[in-house]
Amino acid sequence: SFSGQDPDKTGVSLPDIQCLLDKEGASELVIDVIVNTKNDRIFSEGILLGIALLEGGNTQTQYSFYQQLHEQKRSEKFFKVLYDRMKAAQKEIRSTVTVNTIDLGNKKRDDDNELMTSGPRLR
Repeated sequence: SFSGQDPDKTGVSLPDIQCLLDKEGASELVIDVIVNTKNDRIFSEGILLGIALLEGGNTQTQYSFYQQLHEQKRSEKFFKVLYDRMKAAQKEIRSTVTVNTIDLGNKKRDDDNELMTSGPRLR
């Protein structure tokens, strides 16, 4: 996490860095990466860059994102990609949870069977 409004050792504040990056096209890059990449790692890094640019509520970078999405008519594709990615992640999480609960169910049955076969024997 960044330090908000506090200047770092060089005396440059987070908003100054965000504005400089934005002026150099970082907000456009974030949207391009999110919309166009198929690579999960690059997508994640694009999301993180977007978060870093918007952290602290920088109004210049907010406006740049707004312009890119609204005035350049890119919002539909952008939000469709985000929606599809979240649905895929949700599906993956659900399947992982299902597999884990099936494994736990099988383990419990194995443990129960083991208890029944290895319990004390009556003569």
